[in-house]
Amino acid sequence: MSGAIVVPGPPPPLPVVVVPPAPAMGMAWVPGAWVWRGQWIWWPGRWVYPPHPYAYWAPGRWWHRDGHWFWGRGHWRRR
Repeated sequence: MSGAIVVPGPPPPLPVVVVPPAPAMGMAWVPGAWVWRGQWIWWPGRWVYPPHPYAYWAPGRWWHRDGHWFWGRGHWRRR
């Protein structure tokens, strides 16, 4: 996956998050994620306007391969 980074171990478990109501119509929830900045930091979710009407958020993901942990960033996709 393009833009993947290698980290020394798996991220912590995802916290339980209560998604607040959307502040305005047409906004999409982008869930939070653990990010690596020399240590694990929780990046909270947020409401945003999609880049176009047919966009949906494909969340980032962590995976383990060949003894390494990798992160693939989330991104907007077209429906």
